[in-house]
Amino acid sequence: MNKSGFLFFIAAIIFLISGCQKAGSNDELAKAQVQVSALGSSFSIPTLDGYEVSYVQHKFPPKDKQGNFIGDNQEVLVTYTKNKGKQEKLTKEQKASNEREIIYGPYQGETLIEITYSNTQVDLNDADIIDISGNQVQKIKKVIIRF
Repeated sequence: MNKSGFLFFIAAIIFLISGCQKAGSNDELAKAQVQVSALGSSFSIPTLDGYEVSYVQHKFPPKDKQGNFIGDNQEVLVTYTKNKGKQEKLTKEQKASNEREIIYGPYQGETLIEITYSNTQVDLNDADIIDISGNQVQKIKKVIIRF
């Protein structure tokens, strides 16, 4: 095999591997949507042009002293990034939480957008109303200061 044929072969392998990783990630996101839908929620994880989902978590309702759920408040947090990296490894403490369940990710990448879906009415001060995937949502700008 000549040098250019070998380079083409290596490039094809890299292309196939990267394509498989994206497809696997999309399969995992589809599984996350199934889990979110199983919560009895009409919430659908939105697709935002130019952004990739990097994390999805389900926050459980609060619990009483006996460990029983108080109410049926369900919250789903979805974060987005421009360039999703590799999936981050979670510690045992992060995996075993009785307050939340990580459904998808987390993947490396700077969080640029966070969407929190709740089945209870929430009014945010100074929020703009915008449309995302056919849903009216409240939008606030979060300022992060890093030192």
